[in-house]
Parts: sequence; structure tokens; C-alpha cells
Amino acid sequence: SDSPIRFFEILEACQGLQDWFPELMALPMERLGQALLQGSPQRRFARLPLTEAEVDGLAERLRLPQHYRQGAVDRCRHEAAMSAWPNVSAGHLYEVFAELRVWHKSDRLVALLGALLPEGVAEEAARVLAEGIKRTKAVQPASGPGMSVPTGKAYGEALKAARISELGAWLNQLEDTDRL
Repeated sequence: SDSPIRFFEILEACQGLQDWFPELMALPMERLGQALLQGSPQRRFARLPLTEAEVDGLAERLRLPQHYRQGAVDRCRHEAAMSAWPNVSAGHLYEVFAELRVWHKSDRLVALLGALLPEGVAEEAARVLAEGIKRTKAVQPASGPGMSVPTGKAYGEALKAARISELGAWLNQLEDTDRL
């Protein structure tokens, strides 16, 4: 069989799983098989239902490239929020966006969606979320006549508040137009 799960079934049958992949011992083979079913090796690794500590241990032991580890850690940290998409608050979505640094580059978000959602759905979610990223990237803290532009930490806080506000307006607009 060319199924990746077969390798792990054989290791389990000969009691080799404990020695080679102790992080996977507690997982039912069906669940492991679902994670390994399709996608790139990086996507499959990110789909493994492991904790962040288990991901770190396995990635270090296997000497995986950093982007494999990062994708799996992103899944650990943001699975709850992004699996609930689009039913996520603007504040929570902002926190995900900020940690994934989407205003600089959206590849981590795209990889996260690919690890969590079926093909087709992930691509559509990425396309829709790209609109929110674009809208919030252009946002600047409020300023006007007689107002000074905040600096330092105050600027960061004002930018965060403005982006959360814009994300809220964008999410409401999506909901009103049934584009979700």
C-alpha cells in the first residue's frame, strides 16, 4: 500500500512506535490516518493532533525544517479560532493575524487554513481573509485637526484598536452580504 498510515501500523504492530514516535502512541490509528491522508508532507505534519510540546520534540528529533514546525505550532495555537471561522470575534481574529504577521506576509495563514480546512474551502477562506488583511493593513490610528499623532507604545495601541475596529466592521459587512 502507498498509504503513509501503513508505515505507522507496521511500527505499532512490531512495538516500534514507542521507540521511533512516542508522541504518536496515544493517538488512535484512524485519527493518525486522517491527518496523513492528503496534502504535502508539511501539511500532513501540521495536521498531526499533537500538543505544541510534542510538536517541538518530534520536530527536533526528526530535524525537520523550521517551516514544518512553525506550521504545526500555528495549528496548535490557532486551531480553535480558525476552525470556527467565520464565527470569530474581531479581537480574536486580530490576535491570530498579529501572531501570524499577516500584514507582512500571509503564507503562514494560508498554511494554517490548509492544515485545518478541506481543499477548496481553505482556498476560499484564504481569499476572503485576504480582503480583511488588505483592509486592516491600510488602517491608521485616528487623527484629525487638533489631535496629535500617537508615538511609541501609544501608536501601537492605537493601531491595534483601529485594526480591531476595522475587522469588526468587515466581519459585519461579510455577515450582512452573506459572503461567508
